[in-house]
Amino acid sequence: GFLGILFELKIPGWGISGTLGVLFLAIFFWGHYLVGLAGWTELIILCLGILLLLLEIFVIPGFGIAGISGIILILTGIFLSLVKHPLSAPKAQLTQAFYTLSFSIIITFVGIILSWKFLPRTGLWKRIILSSAETKKQGFQSATPQEYCLGKTGRSLTPLRPTGRAIIEQKTLDVITEGEFIDKDKTIKVIKVEGSKIIVKEV
Repeated sequence: GFLGILFELKIPGWGISGTLGVLFLAIFFWGHYLVGLAGWTELIILCLGILLLLLEIFVIPGFGIAGISGIILILTGIFLSLVKHPLSAPKAQLTQAFYTLSFSIIITFVGIILSWKFLPRTGLWKRIILSSAETKKQGFQSATPQEYCLGKTGRSLTPLRPTGRAIIEQKTLDVITEGEFIDKDKTIKVIKVEGSKIIVKEV
């Protein structure tokens, strides 16, 4: 579940990975609630963490305090749900919970590293992110083609993960790559224009 939510930091908008992530975390907490391990405190902490991550995804460019705080709160909620009475629990129970959470974190980040390294090279990943970006833009993007941008170079204003904003021909525009991630303040070039969608690569 945590892995699915973290994927949303690299995929434009809100997609299936984030939905599945929230669903799996909900199932996890519901099971622990039924056996008396999780309560309202843990649920509130988890929800606050998810809200901060949503803020990071939809509102704040890049990855900063909101995203880090959200991750910390989610991990805290998970840890507390592994122990029935954290303040009075025996050391052995706290240690077991710590090991369980640590193992989960390691597996999660290994999965993230492998996915971010290999998935952008696959055609499926590119189709997913391009489709997501197109859906995200529907309803507020101009339908006017941006053909004048084709072949032009510019500079990325935000990290492209793979969507973001860039300055091209002295205009600030929403752009997307074909799957690769580009850091802020990098030189980019427009390689395709599909309607209002501007596709770029680093040069």
